[in-house]
Amino acid sequence: MSAAQKKKVVIVGGGFVGLQIAMKLESKFEVVLIEKRQTFFHCVGSMRSMVEPEFATQCFLTYDKVLKKSTIIHSYATEVHPDRVVLDNGDQVTFDYLVIATGSYNLSPFKAPRDTSNIIQYYRSIRDKINQATKILVVGGGAVGVELAGEIGTDFKGKNVTLINRGDRLVSQKVNDKFSKTVADKLKKLKVNIMFNTSIDIPNEVTEAKNQESYFQFPEVEMKTYHTSQGDVEADLVFWTTGNKLNNEMLRGFPLDGQGQVRVNESFQVDGFPNVFAAGDICNTSELKTLVNAKKHIPLVASNIEALSKQKKLATYKPEEGVMIGVSIGRKDGAGLMPNGMMLPSFVIKMLKSKNMMAPTTQSLLNKSFANIGQ
Repeated sequence: MSAAQKKKVVIVGGGFVGLQIAMKLESKFEVVLIEKRQTFFHCVGSMRSMVEPEFATQCFLTYDKVLKKSTIIHSYATEVHPDRVVLDNGDQVTFDYLVIATGSYNLSPFKAPRDTSNIIQYYRSIRDKINQATKILVVGGGAVGVELAGEIGTDFKGKNVTLINRGDRLVSQKVNDKFSKTVADKLKKLKVNIMFNTSIDIPNEVTEAKNQESYFQFPEVEMKTYHTSQGDVEADLVFWTTGNKLNNEMLRGFPLDGQGQVRVNESFQVDGFPNVFAAGDICNTSELKTLVNAKKHIPLVASNIEALSKQKKLATYKPEEGVMIGVSIGRKDGAGLMPNGMMLPSFVIKMLKSKNMMAPTTQSLLNKSFANIGQ
């Protein structure tokens, strides 16, 4: 099929999901990937980079090294409509099929900022502040907070680290008690203090930084008092890992659920828009938002776009019962949970994730080695 005859697929979002869907489709469709950042960031490696800054060199890859036939537009999508995408410079991109893979955002350093030119020095500055600090507070007991507390506890033995969790289970309310207790026990062995069922007043500047998708400029190490539901807590360095913010501002014309996720059917088509698909964190599949689950969306969305273009029946997706997740706790430990509720041996998680934060796995999936940038 000539280029002129190929149907056009526009993908908004060049994270793990959007990039791999583009890879699968670019030989059969005219693919346009819209992504505001210049480089792909393997965000699973961010916590390791905070204690080992040079590890960040394994976490970045330029898009043109992966996509050979696609058009890559580095721009913000300010509006997404059923027939076109409006960019921040006013340009409009039309399509036959659209994939919404805008994902979610958390404060840098847990997700990469738009400018990564000095990223290694940024991580070095964080490591230096961890080294200087005497009392460290990690706010948020999800997977990111747990893994960060584990990294600090492993590499900075003896540091006073407190993890504040709003709920009564670590990682997710969807995991079972045994998994949460196992994770908590492993952190306690690293001398991490855990405060369950505790809320904290979040400063305005933290919320503003997240809304602007910017670096959080860590202040100088200085002892301050923070107000929690369990009393005041002192810390001279705080990491805010209070959950992800969905990138949905440009999706006002599409059906969203109460959490702001795009409503999709079992084939990942957006409700009411058969030529528009959504995948990854942004869609409202009833499952824990993990990399493991997001990977399952990729081949199904790609094959369904091809099937739709040929007027064939689309495949359907059924989220797996239960939760499958693995969290690293430093380089040498971790905890894993299977959908049937069984625990995975820690050596399995160490081998699959903790040792190298899955960087080689992602490199293999993208068929490339990561580039050394920002040093």
